[in-house]
Amino acid sequence: MWAAMRTDKRSLTARHNYSQARSGDGCIFLGIRPAIGQHFVPSLTSMNLRKRWSLPDSPVDRNIRLLYFEMFWSAILGGAITFNEAFAIRLGASNALVGLLSSAPPLIVVTLSIPAARLLERQTDRRPYLLWSLLLMRLGYIVVALLPLLAPAYTANWLVAWLVTLNVPATLFNAGWMPLMADILPERRRAFVFSRRNIIYFAVTAGVTFIAGSWLNATAFPSNYQTLYAFGAAAALVGCATLEKLTIPPSAVPPHGEPAQRRRIPIPTVSLRAVRSEVREEIRGHRSFWNLTVSSFVYTFGIWMSSPLFTLFWVRELNADDGWIGLNSGVKSLAVVGGFLLGERLIRRYGFKHVLARMGPLSSLYPFLMALVPDLTFILFAGVMIGFINPCLDLSRTNLLLKLAPRERRATYTSFWITIMNAGAVLAPLLSVALADRIGLRWALFVAATVRLSGALLLLALKIEEPPEEPPAPIEQATGPTAPEGEAAPVVKAAR
Repeated sequence: MWAAMRTDKRSLTARHNYSQARSGDGCIFLGIRPAIGQHFVPSLTSMNLRKRWSLPDSPVDRNIRLLYFEMFWSAILGGAITFNEAFAIRLGASNALVGLLSSAPPLIVVTLSIPAARLLERQTDRRPYLLWSLLLMRLGYIVVALLPLLAPAYTANWLVAWLVTLNVPATLFNAGWMPLMADILPERRRAFVFSRRNIIYFAVTAGVTFIAGSWLNATAFPSNYQTLYAFGAAAALVGCATLEKLTIPPSAVPPHGEPAQRRRIPIPTVSLRAVRSEVREEIRGHRSFWNLTVSSFVYTFGIWMSSPLFTLFWVRELNADDGWIGLNSGVKSLAVVGGFLLGERLIRRYGFKHVLARMGPLSSLYPFLMALVPDLTFILFAGVMIGFINPCLDLSRTNLLLKLAPRERRATYTSFWITIMNAGAVLAPLLSVALADRIGLRWALFVAATVRLSGALLLLALKIEEPPEEPPAPIEQATGPTAPEGEAAPVVKAAR
């Protein structure tokens, strides 16, 4: 009997190590390592359950687990935010006001992103700035829930104004979030963690939007929307408490020889002449970063053009109700889960740049198809297609952006990126809504799709070279390797 137990234990250990190497961060999120067949029961009875469900000892693995938990809670609010434009339309918002809901937030981002990055770039401890800005933004959705009571007259106007205002703390948070992710995650694990976070987000959002759509149809307006936003905000506050537990290393700051350059752009105002001068200097040393930025700007301009048109087209011309909007969002979110799994495999095989170049033109088909076949059932199937394509695109672009940005200037470069991407977003929604008033929503969708396709093709024409893998993050240097090599997705150079 004792010999059989020793044999069983050795078999369990071997299978456990194999599962650990194959499963990686996905099993860390679940809290246990997978066991196989008859060894599942011995694994539960022979190991300390409390230890198995506790946070990992490694700071990197612990951070990854917390990032997964936080994404679950924030996804609930994300499902509620899906109905922002529909809420505004139900409150009586005009086409122009819906366009403003899409174009005004980028104006705030353009104005404040670089000053926010300058502020954060000088801080070795960025935690208070990130946590407080995120907390303020999420508390703001409790105010959204109360708006029909606080402002019974011109409620749609107040809603749009308040949602735009929430982008002030959100801009400060976004300026530091991606650099923070780069600091706490080793490069070889970023694509996997980003993918898993997005899978969690869209899986939860799919359930929330599907249930919320049915709830909104079955209950009285506006109390149905008020309950939805209050519930989403409460869940997101739990996510804020989760982020507070992250282990964050001191952030890298620019060399002391650059203080004059850092003072060119004062806080909180921004000089456009100083921005142009600095961008010109940076382009010479980081050509690939700026080539990626230019092509992505054109592509994103087309996305922003089509963004307000979708909801207007569904509600005004196809008479979609809240239930269909929730179903459409849920179906796309479920497809996105599969899209991130597909994106991981494609990136491992072909590299970031190759996947980005191939998926861009395919993504442009969505508004084309919607305009060609204005049928709600067909749009659901088209949403499944785009749900598989867009995650491959986003996962490749995000990781390529972090690779091309210099480590010590990552906050500034990320803010350059955010500012430039949002510069077009200020004008694109207003332009597309005005265009729709003149030529109709369907033809406006054709124009937006053409711009989107032009940006995808421009990426093929511009030269982008991926740099070698960067040194380990500071948190990993202090603690040593944190996972078996089998857990890390290999970094593959692009074919082009």
